[in-house]
Amino acid sequence: MPTFTVVVRKGYGGGYVVMSGGRTFHPELVLAWPYAETAVMAVESAVEMTYRRDIENSAHPSGRRTELTSTFRRQLGALRAAEGFGVDAVIRPSETRPALIRLLGQLPRRKAMQTVTPRRHAVAPL
Repeated sequence: MPTFTVVVRKGYGGGYVVMSGGRTFHPELVLAWPYAETAVMAVESAVEMTYRRDIENSAHPSGRRTELTSTFRRQLGALRAAEGFGVDAVIRPSETRPALIRLLGQLPRRKAMQTVTPRRHAVAPL
């Protein structure tokens, strides 16, 4: 059975991996909508955890938190993921169904796939 992954909004950490995020279970295609983002954790949580002392020692803690958050948020996004983090293409939401239908038509039929190379998409032990 061919598998496809479409990242439509946010995918963080282990939840993203278990839900076939990116290249985890070797899907035939990984698509993302323009405003999708994937990361180990949410930017706000990562900044709070990593830069806690820096924020506390700042003269304006809320301003420093906002500055750090916006700096790291600029580094996220579907286009960054397509640059080398497991996303094949960034498409408009209205293009999702046609793109998947087009790809299904190009894939070899299941019977032919089984005779050439058996494919399995099992859930790996975590």
